[in-house]
Amino acid sequence: MNFGIPETTWLFEHVDGENFSRVLDRALTDAGASTYLAAELSGVDRPYLHRLRSGVKEHPSRNTVVRIGAALVRLGLDLLIIDELLAASGHLPIFVLNGLLPLTSEERQQIAKSKTKRRQNAKRR
Repeated sequence: MNFGIPETTWLFEHVDGENFSRVLDRALTDAGASTYLAAELSGVDRPYLHRLRSGVKEHPSRNTVVRIGAALVRLGLDLLIIDELLAASGHLPIFVLNGLLPLTSEERQQIAKSKTKRRQNAKRR
């Protein structure tokens, strides 16, 4: 029984952070929003948001991702877009953090690998 709460598998398609630009681009397209509008609504610097969308910049901070996701929700997308963006950027989704979505041991391992990879990439910069 999942009480209307989505399954976790869709989140882990993006857990490595490599697909963030594609998820963001799709979300902006689905919302019918330009990078300019999303930047205005989220308070994120427009050139930075453009670099995220084009894939030039990867792994935005959790706060930045939540701000972008909240702007997309204001534009009419489902609230779960925030979790999808968080997972795509390598962050733990809100539903998982709040214990609303139980994790399997495989999913916990994927998260641990993602965190390790993220730390290694951050050290290289």
